[in-house]
Amino acid sequence: MRNLLAFVDCRCRIVTLEHNIYFHHIAHAVSHHLNNNCSKAVEILENIEKSEGDVSEEVLLYKISLLEESSNLEKALMELLSKRSIIVDKVTFKEQHISLLVNLDKLDEAKKLYLELLSQNPENYNL
Repeated sequence: MRNLLAFVDCRCRIVTLEHNIYFHHIAHAVSHHLNNNCSKAVEILENIEKSEGDVSEEVLLYKISLLEESSNLEKALMELLSKRSIIVDKVTFKEQHISLLVNLDKLDEAKKLYLELLSQNPENYNL
């Protein structure tokens, strides 16, 4: 077992010392995620968005997956749809969209997207 509390503390201290380095903030969010504190991780990522303006699609998708993991499904779906233009990987976008719709019990809408993805690549066994 790893000492995750010490990891969180370490990342927090590093962010305090070098607050202008983007990567340190992401590592700080990851430390909270590993410590089962998704809400704090999301808060950190939202602060990055506010201060940096533009964040990578990977950070956005990570934030959305954290929202989904913390059962904040409506917010995750709204975030995903509002960031549609930033997310370049449309397959990942659709897969995440389907996952959220299924978890929200919006099965008809999810089925439509699922069939669309399946028609694009019928050999994708990950769907």
